[in-house]
Amino acid sequence: MNQWIAEYIKAQGLEWAKALGLHTVALVGPRRGRMVEIAEQAIIINDTHYGRVEDAQMGICHMLCYAFVENPGWG
Repeated sequence: MNQWIAEYIKAQGLEWAKALGLHTVALVGPRRGRMVEIAEQAIIINDTHYGRVEDAQMGICHMLCYAFVENPGWG
């Protein structure tokens, strides 16, 4: 998938979530992009090496998943 198309789809998802009143957080690399402008909060992995950015994002996603599994009342 084209990088621009992927970012567009993600940005549309954030706009849809905000329209529904959900809290939005962008998890992005150093280029940031449009998602940071839309989201209420942003977690920016500011590293130029794509692999390190991806590894950090994966770790953050895993921690969030475990937090929701261990605390079902949060969801």
